[in-house]
Amino acid sequence: MDLWLDPDYVHYRERVHSFAFAPCTACGGCELLETNEEDCLGNTFPSCGCCLWAQGLIQCP
Repeated sequence: MDLWLDPDYVHYRERVHSFAFAPCTACGGCELLETNEEDCLGNTFPSCGCCLWAQGLIQCP
């Protein structure tokens, strides 16, 4: 329960739920793509914008 209510984890869940991740490879890439520390929307690591699950293309088994 402590982990679930941890402010950092609550913020992370909100980010994942909103799906506000940049589709990094769709724009041709930039230096942000190489480091994967931050994306062009200001999301910090992990910035997994090209995750097929996050784009709604696949579902985990």
